[in-house]
Amino acid sequence: MSGQVRPVSASSTDIIVSDTLSASEKMAVEQRMAALGKLLASEQKAKYKLEVMFDEERSTTKPFGGIVTWWESGTKLHGGGDVKLYCCDSCDQTMAGRGCGAFLHEKSNGFGFLVCSKCGTLWKDKDVVGEVYYRLPVQHWATVLLRWFRRLDFDADIRLKYARDDIRSATAKEQERQMHGDLLNLIRDQDRRSTSIYTLSRIIKDTGAGADLFGRIAAFLKV
Repeated sequence: MSGQVRPVSASSTDIIVSDTLSASEKMAVEQRMAALGKLLASEQKAKYKLEVMFDEERSTTKPFGGIVTWWESGTKLHGGGDVKLYCCDSCDQTMAGRGCGAFLHEKSNGFGFLVCSKCGTLWKDKDVVGEVYYRLPVQHWATVLLRWFRRLDFDADIRLKYARDDIRSATAKEQERQMHGDLLNLIRDQDRRSTSIYTLSRIIKDTGAGADLFGRIAAFLKV
């Protein structure tokens, strides 16, 4: 199925301004990480994957582009079978305010429509948001990833892909031609990018040792 690519500017209110957590938020995160650690010991993998495909111009000193997507981890033994998630949201201005922002499962698609299990909104598959494009400095990227990691209930591996082509122009062409992801899928191809993964088990281990979650994500981005 197809989904919209939502472009987001560096000044957008979609981006969390502060990366600091209150004392109660830190305690909640620590409790969630501890609970996930016990669950992971039996299930052996995260429920979700938070993926970012960065542009070829990635930099530690200036803003660079990337596309964020969300996946439910597959059940196959070799790690395959990941299923893409979509947001109960739209970047069509005529639909502003519609939807609750929950994640929609690709498998809920039928006859070209998706139904949100949380709010009951019925969407045409072409109208839901399937990926978000940001152009940000690396520190703001860490903030964005922390935000989406929270949205995935802290139960996700973080996967970074580094494209060898310009995803910004591919995104623009997708929006103009409605090519159902063909150009972006080409850039995502195994031979056209490299990948780094920060697994949930590693995140739990690092934060369990006292490391700050935002700081660990920021450090991972700079590797």
